[in-house]
This record gives sequence, C-alpha cells and structure tokens, in this order.
Amino acid sequence: FNEKGVLSAVCSRIVLKIPFFACIARPDLLASVNTLAREVTRWTAACDARLRRLIAYINCTKEWVLKCHVGDRPQDLKIAVYADASFAGDTRDSKSTSGGLLCLIGPRTFVPLNWLCKKQTAVSHSSTEAEIISLETTMRVEGLPMLNLWSQILHVLNGETEHSAQLVTTMAKYHGLSLDSVGYVPASLPLPVANTKLVMVEDNDAVIKMLKKGRAPSMAHVACTHRVNLDWLIERSIHDPCIYCLYIETKQQLADILTKPNFSVKDWCSLCSCLLYTSP
Repeated sequence: FNEKGVLSAVCSRIVLKIPFFACIARPDLLASVNTLAREVTRWTAACDARLRRLIAYINCTKEWVLKCHVGDRPQDLKIAVYADASFAGDTRDSKSTSGGLLCLIGPRTFVPLNWLCKKQTAVSHSSTEAEIISLETTMRVEGLPMLNLWSQILHVLNGETEHSAQLVTTMAKYHGLSLDSVGYVPASLPLPVANTKLVMVEDNDAVIKMLKKGRAPSMAHVACTHRVNLDWLIERSIHDPCIYCLYIETKQQLADILTKPNFSVKDWCSLCSCLLYTSP
C-alpha cells in the first residue's frame, strides 16, 4: 500500500494469488479470504485494513508448509469429515458460515485432502441448526463422493475378487427386489463396501444425538428455510455400515479454523499445529 492506501503493482499480483493459496495449501487463510470476497462490490476502508492485516500475516508465516504423513496400509485408513459452523458470524445479516475439512486418517496417517468455507443461505436460530447444516453440506459435497472414490481405490488395491464378493452381498442387502418394492429404482452408483469407513467428527452433542436417535423434530423448519432435507443424512448415519459419528472437543475441531478468522494466539497456534503446519 502506498501513502494513499492504493495497492502497488507487486502487491496486486500477490492479492490475486491469495485465493489460490487458500484453496490449495493454506486452509488457515480461507476464512479471511472468504470474508473479504463477499465485500468486493461494497469495498470500504475497513476492508483495506483487513486486507493489509492478511498480507502481513502471510508475510510472517511465509515459511509455513502443510505437511502430511502416511504410515499405514490402505485397509487401515479411514475418511474423516470435520464439520463446524460459526453461529451468526456475519454482523450484517446474522448468517452463519459452514466450514468443513476432509482428511484421510489412520494410526500413523494424517492427510488433509480438501476443505471448504461457505456462507449459509439463511439465518440459523441456534448453534445446533448451524452445525447440522454445515455437516450436511460437507457430507454432500465432500464426504460421500470421497467415500465412493476410496471404495474404488480399495477395490483396485485389494483385488477384484474380494471386492466383488463384498459388493454382491451389499447389493443383495440394500437392492433386493421384491413385490413390495416394484417401483424402487436403485442408485446409479453401488454402495461402498463395509470395509470402507467414514467418520463424521462433531463437537456438538445435540447434532450427534439427532443422528443416533434418527429424528430431528426441532429441525422441521430447515426444509423451508435452508432448503435442506436432513432425512438422507440421518438415514445414512443409521443404516450405512460405512458411516459413523465421533465426538471431539471444540479445541480439537480442525474445521473451526475455517469458520471465523479471529482467534486467540494460543487457540490459533494449537489448531495450526494440529494441521501439521511446520517450517521447511
């Protein structure tokens, strides 16, 4: 920035690359980039200050590298979906922000695969509502497609014979035809085999109770406000042997870094260390 607050040519090129950095290798930047991107058509002096602070943060952490480690067999790995939301995080319209992180985990493995940060389309009336909308978005956009992909990867690595036997058993269980289901149309993709595991990592007790009980009467309005039907998520969590839920403390919820850009130094460094940020 010059004396008048105008971006220089070099700084302008850096600013254009920040969204690319955030989407490819720096998930800790995504929440700030997402917040600033909403203000493109109504840019103010406060946005300049936030952009200056973001560039200063990148300059101070330019040596940070997102590292992964793999030390297990493919059969021992699981897909982990971290989902979190900031309740009424936008001060202008009180809408929440959904954050999700997709990882491949194991006893000696941790690989972040993808992450998302998305503003919700309607106002949530509780933190539980914001959390379950975030979980639905992350599972639909990232979790279930990755579960099918990982099932096919294990199919190739384990051999076609073993996978075919498990697939036939699974298809016979879920896609059996009878006179009671004459009008039933099976899915275009086969269901994942039972040896593929997906863990939904949540820090909200109410969301986990909804998934376990198989009903969410307090969320009946979500279909009208958020245009989201939660029945498919509850059904998959109960009947699909590949999907189950796991509680985690809020301080260890990695998706929290994708929902809001303001943290204490201690909490921020703790989350970044969990994401294996290290200097080269």
